[in-house]
Amino acid sequence: MIVIRKPERTIVKESPISGFELFCFWFCTIDLLFFPYCTFVSVSYSVPLIAIWFFTHMRKVDNKEAWIFPLFIMMILSTGVSLIYTGKVRFDTAFSTSVKRLFQYVICVGYYFFYKDFFKKAKVNLQRIYFFFIVIVAVFAVFYFLEPQVYAQIKIKISPVDNHTRRYLANMVEYRFNYWWTDPNNIAYLVDGLLYWYLYREENSITLKIVMCMLSVFVVVMTMSNGGICLAVLMLGVLFMKWFAEKLMGKRIKKKYVFIILLIGVLLCGIAISTGIGERIYEILITKIYPRLEYYLSTGNISGGRLDDLVETVDYVNPLFLFVGSGKEGFTAENGHLYWICMYGFFSYLVLMWMMFRKERFQKWLEYIWILPFFVCYTMNIGIGEFKWMAIFFMFLAYSRYGKNRGIRIYASK
Repeated sequence: MIVIRKPERTIVKESPISGFELFCFWFCTIDLLFFPYCTFVSVSYSVPLIAIWFFTHMRKVDNKEAWIFPLFIMMILSTGVSLIYTGKVRFDTAFSTSVKRLFQYVICVGYYFFYKDFFKKAKVNLQRIYFFFIVIVAVFAVFYFLEPQVYAQIKIKISPVDNHTRRYLANMVEYRFNYWWTDPNNIAYLVDGLLYWYLYREENSITLKIVMCMLSVFVVVMTMSNGGICLAVLMLGVLFMKWFAEKLMGKRIKKKYVFIILLIGVLLCGIAISTGIGERIYEILITKIYPRLEYYLSTGNISGGRLDDLVETVDYVNPLFLFVGSGKEGFTAENGHLYWICMYGFFSYLVLMWMMFRKERFQKWLEYIWILPFFVCYTMNIGIGEFKWMAIFFMFLAYSRYGKNRGIRIYASK
């Protein structure tokens, strides 16, 4: 039978939480999800708060995750090596860039430990917060969809660090939706992963789940990310097969669910036809997304140049990287694995992989699948170069491992 629980408040205090920590939680979460980047540097406004919290709470790091200290040491050593490294690089980067990246990744780890500590103390309904985030992102996507030129002009004034929008305004690239961020692929993969995370855990009504699916798919389509679109289909396919299999195990599909799905579909089709939005959707799907996919297929370059990038990067790998990295990021433009190895060394890479992508014993595979799009994004698009992508991923990672209601599922049955 289906177990129905009463809706809970967004945050329920169960352990002593200081006013500073509560303020940090709300400011950091709102900042990461809803605010643009700082005007001149592509980091979040909450960085000073996390820096203060992290460097005053390092003693709270337990033995299981004490790996961060040797990781930081290896990263600092590699950054120092960048001053004297004389090996070949594909494109050179300044020492200031190396320092900025070091600070960026240390602070992102700080977000992970802050959220870990907070979620262990408080019972947080993170699903509600994420649903509101998707609604806001979808509103931005609709604005981009209707008036891309106006959207770009407004965005570049608010977020001048967005090089993708800047190149579009200079008629250098096709414009793709990227929210407040810098790379359209990053927002697409994040929405893919967290859509699955939301649907698997959330106990809201089937109507809200359908709305979440529609908004998320719309956002991903607006990014025109081929990989993001393919993964969205895959993730939804996994959930549908799971749901359908459970219904075949003796449970009937309620007629009201079918009616709701059909009603929403008919209403959306009617709106699309009557307002001309359907033509605009057709234009994006057929004249923009399809030609990109057709080009990759016809040229045998289905990876979008990523395999070529991988092969070329391997030629620049130095045996030194087994122990320490070059501190430079000028080796690869796409592959996150080689990016980290070349920058900080192979041993620190192993620590990073254990931190980001390990599966805990209590996690079932169906609960763990939401991490797949993040792994794909890291592998094919580096991902961690986008500050908000990495920090938000760590927020949900900490929740999935340590949150008090992390195990909520779509179907809780006896």
